[in-house]
Amino acid sequence: MPAISRQLASALAVLKEFQDTAPHPSVVPSGVLTAAQREVLIRAGYLSEIMKGWWLAKRPDRYSGESAAWYANFWPFVSRYLEKRFSKNYCLSAEHSLRLLTADQTVPPQVVVMVNRSTTYTVPLKQNTSILIYGDAKSFPTDRIQVEGVWVMALPEALTRVSETFVQRNPPTIATALRAVDRTALTRRLLDGGHSTIAGWVAGGWKTLGLKDNAAELLRLMNLGGYKVTERNPFGDDFQMPTPWVPKRAAHALRIEALWTSMRGAVIETFGKPPDKASEKSRFLAATRDMFTHDAYNSLSIEGFRVTAELVEKVRMGNWDPRNVPEDMRTRDALAARGYRHAFDAVMRSIAEILDGADPADTVRRDHQLWYAEMFRPSVEMNLVKLSDLAGYRNSAVIITDARHVPPHHDYVPECMETLFNLIKVEKEPAARAVLGHVFYEYIHPTMDGNGRTGRFLMNALFAAGGYPWVIVPFEQRRRYLDAMGAASEQGDAQPLSILLREQVELAPKYREQPPANVQRRYSRKP
Repeated sequence: MPAISRQLASALAVLKEFQDTAPHPSVVPSGVLTAAQREVLIRAGYLSEIMKGWWLAKRPDRYSGESAAWYANFWPFVSRYLEKRFSKNYCLSAEHSLRLLTADQTVPPQVVVMVNRSTTYTVPLKQNTSILIYGDAKSFPTDRIQVEGVWVMALPEALTRVSETFVQRNPPTIATALRAVDRTALTRRLLDGGHSTIAGWVAGGWKTLGLKDNAAELLRLMNLGGYKVTERNPFGDDFQMPTPWVPKRAAHALRIEALWTSMRGAVIETFGKPPDKASEKSRFLAATRDMFTHDAYNSLSIEGFRVTAELVEKVRMGNWDPRNVPEDMRTRDALAARGYRHAFDAVMRSIAEILDGADPADTVRRDHQLWYAEMFRPSVEMNLVKLSDLAGYRNSAVIITDARHVPPHHDYVPECMETLFNLIKVEKEPAARAVLGHVFYEYIHPTMDGNGRTGRFLMNALFAAGGYPWVIVPFEQRRRYLDAMGAASEQGDAQPLSILLREQVELAPKYREQPPANVQRRYSRKP
């Protein structure tokens, strides 16, 4: 074995020994590896520096960019660093406490941290992120809890200390917090502190969220104490929760409901009046099947598969033979294309039921996991994926490449998916149903792979239910599409995605009008 290989193997063995027992195995502090071991791991792509004395362990073959591994491990690093630096003597600011408490796991450009001693400085980190440390012994929080291993203010204290600007700019976070908080504890804190201004928007928020009894009690008690309270709605007149409040809901599910409520207006405004009538079944299915080559090429290429029209046509015509043709057996892209064909056909069957009168929400709830299983059927047949891996939702962490949004922990995925399908069920506007259904399927990322393809299938099934054509997101718009998805999941802004998809609705007929020869020429090169 060459010397460099022996050095790498030795360094990896030391790293593995650390990771086998570490609570956050990808966050490596100084003292675990020697300088020589770190150097060989950095050269091989297994390690990168976060800051002086801290490194990030990653697999060089797993992530396409440096940001993916960092965003997935941002909060574990913050937890380890703050614990080592300050023990328990720190707390996130009210704003950042609220974000974590309401399941906003988007990686912020800067985290603000209070400590109970006199100091102020900034810690620069990877990917233009940082930690701002500032001392405030007099106002150090009295009521703290741990979330994601990080000390934060408890919800009642955070809500009474958050800035007015934050309240105005972050309706989903405030709505989630007001639904999740212990309302008696918050009422007592408002009374003890005489927070009449805050009580005004808390009462108005509770009333808007359907918690009218709690709002009335807060106002009565504040008035009894001699406080003048001006009630106001902190969300705006159009913010109406689609589902009633239910106790003991996970913050992740509550946040999805609040985000859906705040985002639907942009979708409805962009799409305007929906089609007057539903699609005619036979015509829709025939037209959509004619678009398969276009759809498969673009959808698979967006996900990073190297697909040509020749490969798609080979699969469509049944000429792909992995058992007897070595090239087909080795082609990952062909497996993806064949799986896409299986899934596409399953989606067509679901849409046929919807256009025959089946409830769209009930149909996609029942069938979305079947589409996913069909997508990976060729991989199961080749013994590359276990059949049991296709059952249910993911049971481990997953990341979205280059996205600051970190999907919910797998323990919360079933409740989040149930929340999503309930929202689809109660949403009356077909465009909002389709666009936001896609957004939040990606937001949750319920499976280990295939989320983008399945999410677009879900979107198109719901578009079809509303009388819209099958929508193709073209590969040449990939960057714009991913940026728009990021704006939706990270900033709660659905307008960029709505504009893009509305454009593609208008362009749908062009795909049906191209003869097969033109399709072959258009997609004859690899993306």
